[in-house]
Amino acid sequence: MKNLLLSSIFMAFLLSSVIAQTDLEFRHFNVTNQPIFGGNNFKAAAVTSTGKIWVGSQYHGLVKYDPVTDTWTKSPDILDVSINDIKAANNGGVWVGQSGRQLSQGGSNSVAGGVNYYPGPDFTGMQFYSVTSGGNLTSRNVRSVWVDETRKGPDGKMRI
Repeated sequence: MKNLLLSSIFMAFLLSSVIAQTDLEFRHFNVTNQPIFGGNNFKAAAVTSTGKIWVGSQYHGLVKYDPVTDTWTKSPDILDVSINDIKAANNGGVWVGQSGRQLSQGGSNSVAGGVNYYPGPDFTGMQFYSVTSGGNLTSRNVRSVWVDETRKGPDGKMRI
């Protein structure tokens, strides 16, 4: 009797969670229905606190989707780099880790790779950090970004 009661409660719990699911709308975006993409090789995405979706691709740039206006916008700053990671900051900004452009000789070295920071909800005010721009990076080939906004380092500074 006890097992039957426990089984009934468990089944009621499972059914209530299934019934409580809301309807979700899924939309499929690709270069066919969004030519602004330039290609379909996306490697990174992040959603900001304002609800905007930032997506990075391999050599086709950085684009941002605004679900309120249902529009995609392309960044004029980084058009043909390999974007490897995107992280949203608590203040609505976005950090982009990228490997730059491949050399025309087909080598494995990157040109102009580093970290791009967009401080607001659009593409204005972009800041670039690299091995040569005072970003203290050791490589132009940035594969991932980690943002420590708690400033718990020994000097109280934010770590990227």
